[in-house]
Amino acid sequence: MDKREKIRKHNRLLSGEAMDKKEKEELTREVLIGLGNKILKLRKERKLTLNKMAEEISMSPGLISQVERGVIAPSLETLLRISKFFGVSPAYLLDDITPTENSVNACPVIHPNKRKVILTHGGIKFSLLSNKLELGCEFMLIEYPPNSSTGDVKYTHKGIECGFVLEGELDVEVENEVYHLTPGTSITYKSSSPHRTVNRTSKKVLAIWVNSDPFIFSAK
Repeated sequence: MDKREKIRKHNRLLSGEAMDKKEKEELTREVLIGLGNKILKLRKERKLTLNKMAEEISMSPGLISQVERGVIAPSLETLLRISKFFGVSPAYLLDDITPTENSVNACPVIHPNKRKVILTHGGIKFSLLSNKLELGCEFMLIEYPPNSSTGDVKYTHKGIECGFVLEGELDVEVENEVYHLTPGTSITYKSSSPHRTVNRTSKKVLAIWVNSDPFIFSAK
């Protein structure tokens, strides 16, 4: 299967297009296998065993093995830990299965099916709303399915971030504080503070998020 076909299938999966359960499972499997193969390749290039890599990033060998084999989708926290270890971005790990970036020199409008998208554990979907990263920041639409989170462990990265909830209710945990956001509520905090986001409700959450220092969709 060529890259264009991979992108077409990935777009179908992320667009919410109606499809039967079997087809959706097959497409999801292909996405996870693409991610796993990229991580496995990086590990082999460094001549690392599963146990050694697990020791380096404080993660169980079993979890890394499941991600490499495409058995599970990693949480954002897990994806960030792996990408940071290899010195790449999450977008780089998913480069083979995400839509091609547009250029600001081309059409300034990005339609929903043309956005660059990352899908993590629990179905959380990060969509880049700008053309590439010429804004100097990361401008995203994030969709949190019911009872989903960015991971069990808080994470950190460079910069400052600001979030605005469009729909639903979202908890943002920053250090030892929990901030409950409802539609129309925004939050700003230093990304260097340990944080994570959680949707503890039975309804989806839509939020606009800006990272002053791009790290999810940044280049390698």
